[in-house]
Amino acid sequence: MTRSIVVMAEDYGVAHGVCDAALDLVAMGRVSAIAVRPGGPAFATRVAELSALPRSIGVGLALDLSDGRPAAFLAKAIAGRLDRDALVARIRGQVETFAQAVGRQPDFVGAPGEIHVAPGARGALLHALDAQGLAGVAWLRDPSERLSARLRRGTGFARASSAHALAGGFAAGARRRGYGVNRGYAGFLPATRDLAIPAAYERLAQAPGPAPLLVVRPAYPDATLEAQDRLAERRGRELFYLSSTRFSDLMEVLSWRLVPAPEGASP
Repeated sequence: MTRSIVVMAEDYGVAHGVCDAALDLVAMGRVSAIAVRPGGPAFATRVAELSALPRSIGVGLALDLSDGRPAAFLAKAIAGRLDRDALVARIRGQVETFAQAVGRQPDFVGAPGEIHVAPGARGALLHALDAQGLAGVAWLRDPSERLSARLRRGTGFARASSAHALAGGFAAGARRRGYGVNRGYAGFLPATRDLAIPAAYERLAQAPGPAPLLVVRPAYPDATLEAQDRLAERRGRELFYLSSTRFSDLMEVLSWRLVPAPEGASP
C-alpha cells in the first residue's frame, strides 16, 4: 500500500551548501518540502530559487526564536518568563520577511528543534500567525510521536521523547485555531559526529504515523556551515545517503509517495 510522506530538508538559507543540497534532492525526487531560515547568511542570494520551485514542493518557514540558545529559550518558555509581545513581533517579522522574499505565505511553520511547541511559546506563535492570516493556510510542525514508534526506531529516542513531552496539547490547540498538523514525526538523531547514517535513517523510516513528516539536514561541504555547526561533516554524509540508491530503494520498499504537506493535515 502506498503511503504519503513529507520528506523535509531543514535550514535552507543557512549556507550555500545547505541550499545546494536541498535543491539537488528536490530535483532527484528525494525531498518534497524545504524549511527556510530567512535570517541565514545565504538566504538573500538564494531566495529566487525558491520562487521558481513548483507548488508540488512545500516551502515553509523555520523560525529563529532562540538566537542560537535553544536551551535558554526553552527554560524561559517553560517558566513563563518569555516576553510575549516581543516574541509575537519577532515571529510576525519573520513571516513578513519570508512572504516578501518568496512571493507567497509559508506553506508550513516550525522551528529548529521544534521549540515553537513549548508551553509559554505556542500561544505567542498562534497569535502571531493569526495576525498574519495564516489560519487555514499553513500547517504546523508537531514533533509528537507515539511511544511504539519511538521505541521501534530507537534512534534519537531521548530527543524524540523530550520533544513529544514538550508538545503535549499542541496539536489539539493548533487545530482549534484552524491549523493543520502532521501526525507522526521522525528526524531526531543523536548529536554525535560518528553516527552511522544509513542505519540511522533506515530506523527512522520505521513505524511512521498516519500523516508523517521526516525532517532531514543534508549539506555539501561549506566553510560558512562548518564555522557554525559542529555536525557539518555529518550533514555531508546525510546528503550522500539521501542521494544514494540505498535511500531510493528504501522509499520503494516502503511504498513512499512524497507529498508537500501531510495528508489529513487540514484542521
